[in-house]
Amino acid sequence: MGVHYVNGDYVNDDVLDPQKPEALMYELKDGKLRLLGVEYIIFAEKWHAKNPKAAPTLGGQVMHYTGSPNRYGIPAFYALHVWAWRTNPGGVFADWNSKVSCDDFTGIGAKS
Repeated sequence: MGVHYVNGDYVNDDVLDPQKPEALMYELKDGKLRLLGVEYIIFAEKWHAKNPKAAPTLGGQVMHYTGSPNRYGIPAFYALHVWAWRTNPGGVFADWNSKVSCDDFTGIGAKS
């Protein structure tokens, strides 16, 4: 998935705005960050308070649901990755990209 830089204000609102993605995804390779794509995120409880019967969509794409508990330690949420600056063999909206490496990342959440 790459390294995510998340805007907490955007995540904590209840708005899906194509112009304001909640996260930017980067790859750290050879000491340089390369922009890969964006991720849109909305907490399921906030979404369903206004839209009780439908999953969120953005640009015609149904967002992926992640329940709670989850590996992120956050409430259930919907997310949509958009691999706009890196080709993804799984598709533009797939969660994972087999062409992305995080081997150079040593920050928070890095594997040991």
